[in-house]
Amino acid sequence: MTGINAITYTDATPTIPEAWPKIADACGKVVSGRFTGPTAMVMTPTMWSWILAEKDSTGRPLVEPEGIAMNPIATPSAGAPQYPGIAGKLFGVPVVLDGNMPSNLGAGTNETRILAADFRDAILFGDSMAPAQLRFEDVLSGTLQVRLLVYGYSAFTAGRQPKAISVGSGTGLIVPAL
Repeated sequence: MTGINAITYTDATPTIPEAWPKIADACGKVVSGRFTGPTAMVMTPTMWSWILAEKDSTGRPLVEPEGIAMNPIATPSAGAPQYPGIAGKLFGVPVVLDGNMPSNLGAGTNETRILAADFRDAILFGDSMAPAQLRFEDVLSGTLQVRLLVYGYSAFTAGRQPKAISVGSGTGLIVPAL
């Protein structure tokens, strides 16, 4: 989609502290382009696991359990990360885990993406849960089959406010083996 905020993090040996300013930039571009904050960040479960596993130079975890944190960079939800649902927060923005996010992009087919967006500007239109039309065609009496066609209608748009969407990409978003 044209007009969205593209954030590129390129690094041969990526770390979460080095990626942190890029993730902050993704949120900042939504705020400065749309004048509202992102309502969620979407990433793969492996990316969130990497963020949770990262430690500083003294071995202290960067993401500390909620309720006892002194100065964490993120907070996980109470208990284990939830899928689906909110796994925690980065910059106070809910993090949603989605296994449908690509993790096979880039030259090495191992890059992923991080999405920060105001999803109130991404609109999904749909008729209802019931199909709009059923049609029985081509009775195949020789094989005792009937071809059934089911129609339903939906539409999605995220182009209304493209500056409400930031996509982080680049070789820095290659999740290392934990």
